[in-house]
Amino acid sequence: MDARFAAVLSDALAVARKPKGDATVQKLAPKYLPVLLTERGALHPAESTHVDADLYAELTPEERPTSSDDVHTIVVIDWCYEQTGYYASRDAFKTPGALVYAGACTVSVIDRDSKKLVGGRHFAVPTQAPATRPSDAETTWYGPQPLESEIEEYIKTLHFAAK
Repeated sequence: MDARFAAVLSDALAVARKPKGDATVQKLAPKYLPVLLTERGALHPAESTHVDADLYAELTPEERPTSSDDVHTIVVIDWCYEQTGYYASRDAFKTPGALVYAGACTVSVIDRDSKKLVGGRHFAVPTQAPATRPSDAETTWYGPQPLESEIEEYIKTLHFAAK
């Protein structure tokens, strides 16, 4: 499927960046493609940008593009972890503490025709890290990422123009 949308994937990579907070999106061109920069739960970006097969499968026939030429809006999904703190070690000057990360996700909405970022939203889960490091070993703590259903609900709030 990624080969079919290669032109869209390169456009998404060229334009995608993190918006500075929530943006209100007016009317978007119909037929959008959900694109992943980083898989949910991954600690590093994917080797290549690719179509989110699960979200693509859930698109209605009216929303689902069949080729790159059909895509006018790109919804870029970038799962991540953001450092929110650290555990102090017994000897903080000699041994740095383990880091604390909260789960997050940035959704960027790109108008492919103008190649501009037209909206997006950043999701973050408040950290619920244990007050003390889980063990004596250097243990980095990763919190849960936002639920996929939150991302899907946001995408459903986007306003697509009628054909």
